Amino acid sequence: MYDYTGKRNPEQWIRTTKEIATYVGRTYKKYTAEFTEAVRTLVLDDPIELGAPDPTDVAEFEVWKLDIRDHRAKAQEYENFRAGFYTLVLGQCSEAMEDRLRSHVKFDNANLDGTSLLIIIKTLLYTFEERRMLSDAIWDVKEKYYAMKQGRNMLLQKYHEHYNALAQVLDEVGVNIADDALIEAIAAENGRADAPEEADREEAKQQALAVRFIRGTNAKHTGYITHLQNSYLDGQDHYPVTLHGAYHILQRREGNDSVGQLESDGLAFAQGGDGTPRNTSDIRCYNCQEMGHYANECPLPDNREQVQGATACTQGVEEEEGKPVQSGFSFSQSNASSFCIPKS
Repeated sequence: MYDYTGKRNPEQWIRTTKEIATYVGRTYKKYTAEFTEAVRTLVLDDPIELGAPDPTDVAEFEVWKLDIRDHRAKAQEYENFRAGFYTLVLGQCSEAMEDRLRSHVKFDNANLDGTSLLIIIKTLLYTFEERRMLSDAIWDVKEKYYAMKQGRNMLLQKYHEHYNALAQVLDEVGVNIADDALIEAIAAENGRADAPEEADREEAKQQALAVRFIRGTNAKHTGYITHLQNSYLDGQDHYPVTLHGAYHILQRREGNDSVGQLESDGLAFAQGGDGTPRNTSDIRCYNCQEMGHYANECPLPDNREQVQGATACTQGVEEEEGKPVQSGFSFSQSNASSFCIPKS
């Protein structure tokens, strides 16, 4: 859910928007690729207008009439999506966020246009509106990134999702992930010692992301880190050069340990007794006190030494006597009616 606290919260934006994109992809059967891409890029251009046919060519004119009909149908689907998506997005906003949106100068212009509404929400969640120095706020983001670790029982997929989200946050706020020394070294290897280019910076960034990702894994992967270091001493560089590559190497090393585990697209779920996913958005972690995951899946360092008997938090998921726990994924619709796709 999108919530507004007066502080920037890009992690919340990335997590919630990814879930919405997944929901849109599963819900819309027509123009699925276009609509899911619109959620990710916040751009949905109208279908391209068709040019006039040659009036003297009967066959071309008949084809044009069919194309016009399809074009109008597609344009109507786009309009329906914008309106329905607007309702969906507004339904994922807390009362505080909705109040802030309604006071925004661009809110009226975003009426019945879900992508325009998302642009406003992203602006609110990515903007530094905290009552502290910009340098302090940026260091807060960097400390979260460097302190992040794979929990002892955290699946590699979930660690990768959390890590990638934090990396996106650093990128969005303009923090350089790769040090200048690494950029200059890579530029020198590429024959540009005195003038690093964007390609050199991107290569350095990917290397830095890959190494930090590997170093943040749990004890299960200690052997791999040692292998990389020893191989390098022997003159063999086996370090992955991209985050994507590092993730898939670790996946292969894990084998099939994660088979049968259900993972969400950014939000934490627990397993119900019947094997179906249970929404844990109301779970509070005993380690970091944040909502949405258990303490043994927390990406932050373990601070539970003084919490006697601390285990994975189960607050808010107790079954009422005689009432089964609701399973499955659903979106909050606190501020909107049930979402449906209008028919053209």
